[in-house]
Amino acid sequence: MPEICETTGIVLRKFDYSNTSLIFHLFSGAEGMIHILARGAKSPKSAFRGRIELFHELRCHYLKTGSTSLYTLKECTPLTRCKSATNPDIFFLCSFIADCICSFPWESGETIEIYNVLKKTLDALEHTEQDNYTTIILYYSCRVLSVLGYMPDTVSCTRSGMPLAGQIYPIFEPVPGFALRSSLTITEQNRYTTSLDRDFLSAFESVIAMETMDQFLSISYTETMITKLASICIFFLNGLSDRKMRSFELLQKTGIISSL
Repeated sequence: MPEICETTGIVLRKFDYSNTSLIFHLFSGAEGMIHILARGAKSPKSAFRGRIELFHELRCHYLKTGSTSLYTLKECTPLTRCKSATNPDIFFLCSFIADCICSFPWESGETIEIYNVLKKTLDALEHTEQDNYTTIILYYSCRVLSVLGYMPDTVSCTRSGMPLAGQIYPIFEPVPGFALRSSLTITEQNRYTTSLDRDFLSAFESVIAMETMDQFLSISYTETMITKLASICIFFLNGLSDRKMRSFELLQKTGIISSL
């Protein structure tokens, strides 16, 4: 039986469906990713016109039927708006944030936590200075890795499990207590392993243990160090995802990540 459902979520993608209608992907803490058809949303007199914008938070009422995973929008109310449309740098960052969420098959117990991380990240981008953008992306990447169940082991070598003489390689291993993804092979681990100095490893162990946005915004590392920290997390997320993230190169162009 068709039923009217209500949920609150953030618009991560939208596409033209016809000359007058569009489809958007809404990520909800309660429902995960849902696909919604907004009929007539592009018409000048539509009640939906101007409301369904990327990275805006919406409260939606939609018609859900058992025969399809594409639902029909009945009513929507914008709750928060993102200034990404007028700020190219924020748009690039939000594109990566959305791409990252769309790249993983989140389980029901993970969606609420990821939704909260998403909201805090977008809110921070909205209300902090541009100098903090890389730090905010570092927060986001670390928290996503944590929810996925991957954290760094900066002591052991990926090949032998023993420390290397003269070098320390950070690798990522599942953390007990998290829902784990499929294990990486030795080859895959080595692909995302980078030789890094002890100062970096000390900083990395510190930030990966942080949980709140305030903790990240109060760190006193150099801009170069923060970029390096964000880069290793993003490189690893890109390797873990089910598909390569289309926004990966955008982050390199904006200087948020660097080639290690």
